[in-house]
Amino acid sequence: MNRYIFEKKIATGAGTELNLCSINHKTGVYVVVKQLIDKNDIDNIETELEALTSISSHPNIIKLIDGFIFKDNGFLVYEYYPLGDLFHYIKKNGPFTESQAVSLLAQITNALQHARNHGFFHCDLKPENILIKTPKDFILADWDLARHSHQLKISMHYGSSLAMAPEVILGQLHENSDIYSLGCLMHYCLFGKRAYGLTSTSFPHENIFAHLEKNYEIPSGKCGVNLSTLIRSMMVKNPNHRATLADVMSYLSGRVEPEPLTLCDIYESVPEMIEPAYAQACREKSLSRIQKYQKNSDNRSQSLILAHELILSYLGDKESQHILASKYVTHPLLQGASDRSSIWYSRASQP
Repeated sequence: MNRYIFEKKIATGAGTELNLCSINHKTGVYVVVKQLIDKNDIDNIETELEALTSISSHPNIIKLIDGFIFKDNGFLVYEYYPLGDLFHYIKKNGPFTESQAVSLLAQITNALQHARNHGFFHCDLKPENILIKTPKDFILADWDLARHSHQLKISMHYGSSLAMAPEVILGQLHENSDIYSLGCLMHYCLFGKRAYGLTSTSFPHENIFAHLEKNYEIPSGKCGVNLSTLIRSMMVKNPNHRATLADVMSYLSGRVEPEPLTLCDIYESVPEMIEPAYAQACREKSLSRIQKYQKNSDNRSQSLILAHELILSYLGDKESQHILASKYVTHPLLQGASDRSSIWYSRASQP
């Protein structure tokens, strides 16, 4: 790694640090070096190295220049894109037009299909992980949470809770999980806001509640009926009724118009498709997290407790349903949501 000259720190993430480095001061050629700073996250570096070694030749996937792992340390070296990420680009320049959003959708969909051809799912699609090569060219980055198709077990809260598919919240990855997050990404591109009105300062329980329970509606007037229908079909709660990658590609090719959603598509319960083994693992993790966060009294810890109680209630835990029914009347983080209590009482009384 001595051939890379440190210039400045770009960001610190979960267990890693991103640094801007130069190859030679005179040439002005820059790269981004991701360095492991928490040895407990060595698996993520290994995953990203494995994935990008197979797929980074695609023009819309971040280019891996170099990488190595030795004992408890690891480095990945990427091409540098000075225009930054999509989240900050739109925040600065405003939302995309429909044609710009469709262009981005086509490029990211092609990148996902290329990855899937090699057996990989991204699992963390969000505006911060889309880099701007030029205002018309987009790069899908940050593959450290990627999963291979033969990897069945996932950790709960896998990815960003601002764009997390309902089934992932409940402990089971699906081949259409990336499509839900891609729908959230399209919403941000078109409107400059997160889906469901969420923000980076939203409490965890608000994010979890929105993805599990809120019905997604796309604001009118910004895009045509076909694109609007497609995005709504990408945001369907149950992955078995959600648009597939093939559906999105068919729409982009102009061959097929998206089919209108039915009430079954919109309202069918997600928990029913979660396999028992995944549901049990999810319950155990939520109970463990609740016990951990009960030691703290700050708002974020209390919100995380609510989030995990919400997950447990969706997995049929009657005690959690009764607890939530009571909390939705009195809890300070749930002011104005007392109308939810009747729903939780109803669920708790069901056989």
